[in-house]
Amino acid sequence: FNYKGSKYILKIYKDNNWVMPLFNADNFSNSVISYNDVDCDKNLFNKILNNYFSEYNIKGVSQVNRSEIYSENYKVILQIDGNDKNILLRKYNSLEESQIKFYLLFLKNLQQKGVPVVDVVKTKNDLFYVNVGGSQYAVFDFVESDHFKASEEAFISVARSVAKMHKAFSGVDT
Repeated sequence: FNYKGSKYILKIYKDNNWVMPLFNADNFSNSVISYNDVDCDKNLFNKILNNYFSEYNIKGVSQVNRSEIYSENYKVILQIDGNDKNILLRKYNSLEESQIKFYLLFLKNLQQKGVPVVDVVKTKNDLFYVNVGGSQYAVFDFVESDHFKASEEAFISVARSVAKMHKAFSGVDT
């Protein structure tokens, strides 16, 4: 991103001066997050979502507008009890089940320790993910956003969150 004319993602700030780039900008990432509506297999999505919700209607499905290798991420708009609820449905393409279980449990532990991470939605059977048709799927609360806005306030927020995460790492149960 560009911030105050800088083309760096993050620089080290020392003595009121930007002294060196920590990460250079790349030429393949897009800072804007967007979605494309997709025609999905509603039967498959219902088989997955029936594990999480009793009564719902799928109002719309869109997929992240970028190349995805290790997972497929879908923004799903559900109607539950007359209200719209946005969720993120993730299909894991390359992780083994033990890795998925570890990752989702790790997120839950970080959240319990006060680290601001997305909420993993548990199934009706209190599981973190489901196996449908030989693939693993997890559901998360959807975090509405379209890009990272570079500002001093954003950098401070990120730094504080990273500090909480590092503090939490010492006490995370795995």
